[in-house]
Amino acid sequence: MVMLYRLSRKTLARPDPSVDWVSPMATIVVLGAPRSGTSLLCALMEKTRQLGAPDEFFKHNLQKYPEIADPNDILLRLKFVAARATGGVCSFKLFPSQLRYAVDRVDLWRFFPNPIFVRVSRDDLLGQAISLVRAKQTNEWSSRRSGQGREATYSFTQIEDEMKFILATNNEWDIYFARSQVTPMRVRYEEIVENRERVLSAIADRANVTLKFIPSLEESGLERQRDDLSDEWRWRYVADAKVARPQSWIPRKLPRLANLASILR
Repeated sequence: MVMLYRLSRKTLARPDPSVDWVSPMATIVVLGAPRSGTSLLCALMEKTRQLGAPDEFFKHNLQKYPEIADPNDILLRLKFVAARATGGVCSFKLFPSQLRYAVDRVDLWRFFPNPIFVRVSRDDLLGQAISLVRAKQTNEWSSRRSGQGREATYSFTQIEDEMKFILATNNEWDIYFARSQVTPMRVRYEEIVENRERVLSAIADRANVTLKFIPSLEESGLERQRDDLSDEWRWRYVADAKVARPQSWIPRKLPRLANLASILR
């Protein structure tokens, strides 16, 4: 397994903040594994108009924002992220590969000091994996984004692979925070759906913000993508798992993890 956090062997010159750089009053970093609920939380945060406008700004291939798509101009991305702050609160979303992209090029936390990490997870691992398989097959990553008519096809192997990937991603975050000695705020997808007011207020409290408005789930602009096909795949997977090779999901060896402590510093 190729670890997402493997540190670059190159020694890259990482620029310092310029004299005119103004760090935000608060920085909120939403992170997790794919299909964990990070998109829903980010959409709700943006709709409050007080918790920034979080998105994935540190993808290597950034097609959504062509004005900052050059992967070699990290400073342009940093300025873009800071400019989207609301009331001094800046926010963005990270997956492990995106954190590695950023820290290979800049000391991210010097530009955005004392970040508030909000780690999103999902209780239903199988449902998360099914959602990820469907998104990859159809290229429909949210209800806002059309899948261009591609059809999803059930695959026991792909669901197994995505469960392993999700677990590996969660493991990387575990190692990162353990070595950094940072305790993130933990949020479950199910909590966001059931009690978004409590979740958003807790995040706002950490940023020293009093929310004036709590958006509804409908106002997030996102629709739940789970449907009858998702349920069908679940029961097919459970049935297939009963006849699969026993313990086939157990990895033969644990992946080697690079030292992650320097990423935060």
